[in-house]
Amino acid sequence: MDGIIRSEGIYEANTLLRALDADNMDLDKLTAVAEYADVDSTKDLIALAEHIGDFVFFKDAEDYETVHLLFFFICKIVKSFNKQRF
Repeated sequence: MDGIIRSEGIYEANTLLRALDADNMDLDKLTAVAEYADVDSTKDLIALAEHIGDFVFFKDAEDYETVHLLFFFICKIVKSFNKQRF
């Protein structure tokens, strides 16, 4: 945090802390998304934190093929579930 305050100012540090203080903040997911996106600024990290719900994180996926398969099966399950409800 000291580095953020020195390089980007107290306002950005405070804004980041507010974004991270959300009740439903999943820090593991945020860390994974930030690493994948190669985030290097507080402004970008704040944007990710504010929109973390827009991302899907498969904790045990280690490659693109696994992510694709997991996402495909989840979409099929959701589609099947929605058909059964209506």
